[in-house]
This record gives sequence, C-alpha cells and structure tokens, in this order.
Amino acid sequence: MSPLYVFLGAGPSERAALIRALIERGFESQSSPFTVYATEKDLAERSETGPLLQEVAQATVVPLPPGYADDPDALPVPPEGGTVLFLADGRANPVDQLEALRRWMETHDLELARVFTVIDCALLAANPGAAPWYEACIHFSDVVLLGNRVNVSKKWVRDYEKRLHREALPCHIAYLKAGGVVDSPAELLYPEPRRISQFFDPVESDPALEGIEIEGEPDDEDVDGTDPQSDPYLARTEQGYRVKRLVDITRFLPD
Repeated sequence: MSPLYVFLGAGPSERAALIRALIERGFESQSSPFTVYATEKDLAERSETGPLLQEVAQATVVPLPPGYADDPDALPVPPEGGTVLFLADGRANPVDQLEALRRWMETHDLELARVFTVIDCALLAANPGAAPWYEACIHFSDVVLLGNRVNVSKKWVRDYEKRLHREALPCHIAYLKAGGVVDSPAELLYPEPRRISQFFDPVESDPALEGIEIEGEPDDEDVDGTDPQSDPYLARTEQGYRVKRLVDITRFLPD
C-alpha cells in the first residue's frame, strides 16, 4: 500500500514549502517517487504553490479536479508505489475533503500515514472567528505546525501554543520555520496515528468472535470510530446536514 500524507490549512499557508522541504530533506530515500496533488488554483501561475512544487525534481505534480470533495470518483488514479502527498484545498471545507479521501484511499489501496495541519498564526490572530475551522482540522491531525509567525506577537503565539497543550491533544505540536523547515522531520513523518478522530483507523475484528452475538448495551469503547456518525464533525442529521457546521474560511482569506 502506498502511504498518503495529507496537508490541511487555510489558503496556501506555507504548505507547499513544507512539502518541498520534506521531500528534499525529510523523507527517507526509499520513499520516492513522490506524487503531489494540489488544486488547479494553487498550481496557477499567480500562486507561490505551483513554482515551489514544480521545481522539486523527485515529485510529479498532479492537478485536482474542481469539486472533488463532492465526487471522489473524479480524483485521479494514484500511481503504484512511492509516496502520495495531498495538498488539500485551503479554501474549502476540510471535513468534506477528508470524507472523500477515505473513499479514494479504499478504492486505490492507499494507507493514511499522517495528516498535517499548518496554522497561519497571522491569519488566526487577526481573525479569531477562524478558530472553529482550525479546530476541525486539528481534530483529524497527527501533526499541528504553527506557521507564519513573523508579524505576530510572541505572546499570542505562546498563549495559543499553551492552549493547545492544555487540551492534552495527542498530536505533535511544533513550529514551522522559514522555507517550510521543521525540526525532527522523521518523528513528524512516522506513520503512527496521533489524531483524535478514529475515522481513518483500520477496522479491527477478532475472527474468534465472528458469529457471536453479545447481549447488553455497548460501552463507549465499543463504538465504531470509523463510522462517520460517531465523529462529531462527520455526523449528519436525518436531513443530511452536518451536525457541526464550519465557518466559510474564505471570509478570512485575501482575494
């Protein structure tokens, strides 16, 4: 199975620089070749994302079709072997995209290695209303990186980092440095789940229990975390709406 790394964040948010730095200096040599998926808008000439990714010799860049979250079957067929890196649309709902990605993974035999979220500290400090959107990303993430901190007060960054640690999140929390560099990339890339959501966890079953009915109410530990209805961000009402709706992140992004 090819490992899949997903990168969430609002707008570009230095994610292309992070992907490039990881490909060039983070992954082991046997992880290549790399296939990077990004939206056509992110790969456009006016975006910094396209030039950053196109210049990576070890990577093949593939554009994502518009509206892929509504039609996972429209996603390109990934190559056999190598490592797949998915730059999620930073202007769209991350939950919808992740739900579509699970179907894509199952269809094409991909294994989720890790989900990264890059926090644009300048954006969040200036727009506290974007916090719930980022909280949804963090819910699904194994790694949370604090980026774009240059013009943000050190106190705000410290306070936000302390708040994340107070919540006892299982994910790694680290700084994203200039040029997309991170400390200890091997630790951050290691394919071990550290996310709150169990939506992408493999379904475990005990063959010895097949065909045996267990009476009584199930404990909380027996809840199937891979069922979308068991996840607060994926659950839907009877009418099909998300129980937990997210703010439109484009309200806080520059045109």
